Amino acid sequence: KQLRQDVAEKNLKKEKIQNEIQRIITEELKKKKNNNKKTNFTNTPEARALSKSFTSNKAILPWPVSKGFVISKFGKQKHPILKNVSIENNGIEIATETNSVCRSIFDGAVSSILTMPNGTKVIMVRHGEYISVYSNLSESYVEKGDLVKTKDHLGVVFTSKSGGTTVIDFQLWQGDQKVNPESWLMKK
Repeated sequence: KQLRQDVAEKNLKKEKIQNEIQRIITEELKKKKNNNKKTNFTNTPEARALSKSFTSNKAILPWPVSKGFVISKFGKQKHPILKNVSIENNGIEIATETNSVCRSIFDGAVSSILTMPNGTKVIMVRHGEYISVYSNLSESYVEKGDLVKTKDHLGVVFTSKSGGTTVIDFQLWQGDQKVNPESWLMKK
């Protein structure tokens, strides 16, 4: 019973983060549509070139942490312990080492930095029409508007005091559509 309650609380927190990420992406799309009469982010030559370059790197992009492994996959799946409980994941969760540095998977611009009620941070980096999202960071090394290159350090992944786990939630969006980040990252 306690485990189910813990999972429900974790899912509620995760849902709040997901809703905030979705709100920011929707807001950016709305601004672009109002200003440029287009609904995507490829309306400048630079953005089109960046999107094309990003797309050509599918399946060979670096991981957002130098060491780690996927502990929760993209999409809907059964809970690993609780029967009749499913998990919806907008990205992938990667377990890594304590004090691991999070890094940009590609050249881009920091479009947003959120601070969650628990103090963790979410960094969103725009790569033309794509956005990479790095959640569960204890600190940020960048600011909104900063230009970053592939493998530039963005911040430090948060380590849970209670469980001692260090996990980054990594998402990838194309416009307002979630995409499976695993298919974009280099195979380990």
